[in-house]
Amino acid sequence: MYKNTDTTEKVYSYCFTMYDDNNQVFETSGDLIHNSSSDETKLNASSSKMEYTAVDTWSLTKSLLKGKIYRIAYSVKTINDYHSETSPYSIKEASTVDANIPAKLLADVDNDNGCVNLKFIKPKEINEEIPFSGNFVITRYSENLNTWNEIFRFNMMSQTPSDMGTIWTDYTIEHGVKYLYAI
Repeated sequence: MYKNTDTTEKVYSYCFTMYDDNNQVFETSGDLIHNSSSDETKLNASSSKMEYTAVDTWSLTKSLLKGKIYRIAYSVKTINDYHSETSPYSIKEASTVDANIPAKLLADVDNDNGCVNLKFIKPKEINEEIPFSGNFVITRYSENLNTWNEIFRFNMMSQTPSDMGTIWTDYTIEHGVKYLYAI
């Protein structure tokens, strides 16, 4: 997030850079053009000045190693060519969910609509649904491409499988191609 009391100094581009514990670049977003649709300009009640706020997001494509400490820095370039960078923030991967999810992923083929609905179901060996929490990524293996691709990210906060309903609907299926889904 970039804040400035000069409301004419709008963000043009931004970059996130993540460093490993050896101070080497682990991953970077590269320079990305800022999406100004979520920018805010409002009066700061405590200072009685107008304040401009820009918010940028970025998703990692690599997995963090458990127990390692990483640092991430956020830099911006404004429309007036002003450059600014935060001090790096330290982050550490910490598993917040047991890898044994108390549910099964069901891929329900809907032939009438030409899609696959993905949902969690309670395994038969469990008598009662167990709420669970975490951040999840659904990946899909396409037989014709011979690769796994990330297709959807979501989070759950103390929800049971039946609370979720359909998690995601895959409309990009091809007749005669085998797909595998994983979390």
